[in-house]
Amino acid sequence: VYYGEISRLLINVPPGFSKSLLTSVFFPSWCWAKDPHMRFLCASHTQSLAIRDSTKMRRLIQSEWYQRRWGDKIVLTGDQNAKTKFENTEAGFREAVAAGSITGSRGDIVIIDDPHSVEGAASDAMRASTIEWFLEAVPTRLNNPAPVYNDDGEIVKPASSIVVIMQRLNEADVSGVILDKNLGYEHLCLPMEFEADRKCETSIGFEDPREEEGELLFPERFPHEVVERDKKVMGPYATAGQFQQSLPAGRVYQLLRMRIDPSLGLIPEISGHRLMVSIRLMRQDEEGRLKLAPEDTGFELALCA
Repeated sequence: VYYGEISRLLINVPPGFSKSLLTSVFFPSWCWAKDPHMRFLCASHTQSLAIRDSTKMRRLIQSEWYQRRWGDKIVLTGDQNAKTKFENTEAGFREAVAAGSITGSRGDIVIIDDPHSVEGAASDAMRASTIEWFLEAVPTRLNNPAPVYNDDGEIVKPASSIVVIMQRLNEADVSGVILDKNLGYEHLCLPMEFEADRKCETSIGFEDPREEEGELLFPERFPHEVVERDKKVMGPYATAGQFQQSLPAGRVYQLLRMRIDPSLGLIPEISGHRLMVSIRLMRQDEEGRLKLAPEDTGFELALCA
């Protein structure tokens, strides 16, 4: 991304793999050490998360370790040195915004870290609002939509870039839209458990080094027993998305099978969404109206594949 070989990058990794530190803190800090003029817009699904990583980067920039190495290049200004936006004396800056409020600023690199919350991805309205922002506002916030060339036809400044890093939360989330619309993003996808038929290979030569089916991405931090424990709690849908970064397109229903003694005269009312199923057992009164049955009743329930 820094060298201009990739101008659109989508990264899908499981939670707990330091994606925010690597992408929103360390990467911009490294870029500034090479080119302090660079300008970054960094967005997350809430302003508080965006500010959290902005604060971490500012602390890193001001640390003795960083200043000892690059303090001759990177000096933060006194008049623009806030949690939401700080600048250096070479006119480079890092600005933290919430997804949906990026208009008014421009950057050389736009970093979008977790554009959806779990709750937001499950809401059609909230998800649609984020998608609209991503498609209509984000592409217009780049300093250089195309590379800048000199008279000899050499690139003197690469095209500005957009980096999206997130875990999959819904088949129609930002990642799903990028992939479904074929928006030209390089896709770095690293599932928790290796799947040979989905082995990740990128245009710049990187490939997932794992070879055995089911091999874990980070067994030192997430050993097999921890992954299996969490999969039982999360359920198949969240596991497919957040762990494996693979959600089926077009899934709109879940088939349930319920068995109950018909002699009880109970009528089940079933509702829910991908995270929860609610069942109320009703019974008709003398006037034919349904009322909640007061007694406890046993039944069998199965989720059908």
